[in-house]
Amino acid sequence: MQKKIYSLIIALLSVAVLYLAINTRNANKATENTVKSLKETVQQKKDSISILQNKLEDNSNFMLATNADAKEVLYQTGYDSKMILDALYKTNDKAPNNALVPYEGTMSGVMKINNARVLNNKWIIADYADGYFWGEILIAYHFDQDNKIHFETFKELLYPHR
Repeated sequence: MQKKIYSLIIALLSVAVLYLAINTRNANKATENTVKSLKETVQQKKDSISILQNKLEDNSNFMLATNADAKEVLYQTGYDSKMILDALYKTNDKAPNNALVPYEGTMSGVMKINNARVLNNKWIIADYADGYFWGEILIAYHFDQDNKIHFETFKELLYPHR
């Protein structure tokens, strides 16, 4: 009788060990698949980051933030790009249209500068619109003897309405 109990215990333990071995193998395969999937995801993210870094490098050619010489000139005036853009956006307050935009607003619209980027210590690029027509302008700026900023439209582009 004791022999049968030992045999039964050994049989149950064998089944338990077999069950654990199969589960462990399946868990290992699942873990390997998860690791493989995560490695692929990490590689995709690295590739995306690399693409974005290249785009950033391409776009940083015309940014005040990456132009040490222009930043130094502005530092001497006491201005930074935010202050310059604030002064530029204040030109929108002059009624009825922004004087820097060489076009009148249409259909009761008013031409205003919407977005701008300081390119260096002399130029700004901006876009403008009246809700119907839109365009871009290249603005030159300088500081007078009193360190007051002045803007002048250098070139403009008006897109045809579609």
